[in-house]
Amino acid sequence: MAKKLKQCCLSGVARGEVIISGMFTLGSSGAIASAAGFVPSAAAGVSPGVVKTATKTARYTVTLDQAYASLRFLGAPGIVGPADAAFGNTNANGAEYRNRSAGTGVGPAATPASFDIQLMLDSTGADTDGASGYEVHWAVVVRTF
Repeated sequence: MAKKLKQCCLSGVARGEVIISGMFTLGSSGAIASAAGFVPSAAAGVSPGVVKTATKTARYTVTLDQAYASLRFLGAPGIVGPADAAFGNTNANGAEYRNRSAGTGVGPAATPASFDIQLMLDSTGADTDGASGYEVHWAVVVRTF
């Protein structure tokens, strides 16, 4: 029994769960320059995809391909910054998840799972765009119905 539990915990997921991950690179003014992984950069309302959230500073909405029975985050989003320069306290130097939804329904009328990633200054918590060239990495664990 203990061995089985240990194996489960080392993998990070339980039986029937899958890890979905991706990343996006920021361009000027916090715009998405490119995306890779499970979801591409996409126009608003397109599923799956990642978009800069309209009317919100430094917030990005990730929409998955379908609704899931459960959705949980695997650690905090990570920011890969400049190779040699300090992150400093002008551009975003922290990231957190917001607005998690596993989605609803099944089939063509389903609302797909989605969540937001918020970039901020760690020192104040203020929503702040990342610098051009920053990469933002994320990972979630989902379970299908």
